[in-house]
Amino acid sequence: MPSYSTIRPATVFTVRGSDGHAIPNASVTVVSWSQPHHRLESTQTLCTDARGEARFERVRRWETLAPLVPHGIRFYASYWCVDASGFAPRTGDVSASPRLDVTLQPDASARSCDKSFAPTPPQPCMTEARTTRGPT
Repeated sequence: MPSYSTIRPATVFTVRGSDGHAIPNASVTVVSWSQPHHRLESTQTLCTDARGEARFERVRRWETLAPLVPHGIRFYASYWCVDASGFAPRTGDVSASPRLDVTLQPDASARSCDKSFAPTPPQPCMTEARTTRGPT
């Protein structure tokens, strides 16, 4: 049966420091996986703007669902990592909420989102979005 599946929901991230001020140029990476075969669907990194916001569009596609197959019906999950220079990175899962507020704590150790989070570690923030699509 055909289905117009949501691979990644639309989400607006607002990134702030523990002092409540917006953090511009923070890297926000969202990785989307499908189950039950744990397949990478997409990786996208955006930079926050002057208000500390990064806006991810919903990703959808048509696919055929076969509900009686032994391995089950494919479903999708998306996870995020936010990092910024001088702050400890934070990770979580993308929920049904269209807005996520992320508070970063100061940390001079310069850690970042690493390969355990995404197959290709996010690069420091630039002004344009970077997208990598997994196999289709």
